Amino acid sequence: MSRSLRLLWRALPKGGRLAIKDAIYRVAPFLFSKTSGFNVWLAGERRRLEAPTRPSPNAWFVLTTIHSEFIADCICTELRTLDHEAFSGLRLDEGSTYAHYIVVAPHAHERLPDRYIAYQVEQLSTSRYLTDQYKDQLRNAEAVLEYSSTNIPVLADIGVDPKRTYLVQVDKILPLRAGLPKSGAIFIGDTGGSRRPDLLAAFKRTCALEALLGVYGKEADRRLEEARVVVNIHYYPEANLESERVFRSLSFGTPVVSETAPDVAAYRDFGNAVHFVGKGDMDGAAHVTRRLLNDEEFYASALQAIEKLRGEKSNFSEQLRTFVENYMADLRNRS
Repeated sequence: MSRSLRLLWRALPKGGRLAIKDAIYRVAPFLFSKTSGFNVWLAGERRRLEAPTRPSPNAWFVLTTIHSEFIADCICTELRTLDHEAFSGLRLDEGSTYAHYIVVAPHAHERLPDRYIAYQVEQLSTSRYLTDQYKDQLRNAEAVLEYSSTNIPVLADIGVDPKRTYLVQVDKILPLRAGLPKSGAIFIGDTGGSRRPDLLAAFKRTCALEALLGVYGKEADRRLEEARVVVNIHYYPEANLESERVFRSLSFGTPVVSETAPDVAAYRDFGNAVHFVGKGDMDGAAHVTRRLLNDEEFYASALQAIEKLRGEKSNFSEQLRTFVENYMADLRNRS
């Protein structure tokens, strides 16, 4: 948006901007992709206008990436159950003021709030992401929320205070189903490197699979909802469970076939909702996928397991609640 148009927009009364925004917002998704600069700006403007103008004791903003919107949705949903105002977005909104900020994947953002809580979502078994800048971002955070239990010792090794580190495991199932007809098996993810392309090729030799590359946001949600099975293949051989993808799929009522991971035992019992195979075992993964595609009784048992998980209290809810209570108590003690 040009500077002159931005100044004109800011000069309009708030009510006028809301009316114009509502009209444009109805048609923008059909004219632009979700990741276009216009739609990113428009979504940010919508949240900015709806946001509190002054920080209240319970106003939160979750700064996230398009890859991690499900995690932001989980955080906001849980904060609202605790009677906190919660908003999320893909960038900081100029002019908006919040009392607390959670930043998912701090290293992925050009600008960070002055004070923030980091939500660490990367695979720390590899040094790919552990740059000096990212280490500093984690050490400088008011607290670090960590998605996998096996990453916590690594955080301590790089100098993150264990007293400010909280395990907040992504195992929440959101009510995202809309009842669309389901068919086929899909893989969604990055195929950089050689491991995933090789394993995908091995899988496809015995079972049909659609690999969706560079698919994010609403389009990814639609494909996850329409799929009968989601296949999860790790980027790294020793990767932790890619729980964001797994629980996002389960939220749409879609069973998952996944390689096992070092931290699987730390999660709730998946039952038949997620079928794990050995590392690199594409013959086993293809076999289970074919059963889910063709055996109605077997598929029904997976759906029942998903609903059982949906009805249980998640670790995410309990762990985030514990963090929020401790964090707010610490703030009260400081004041």
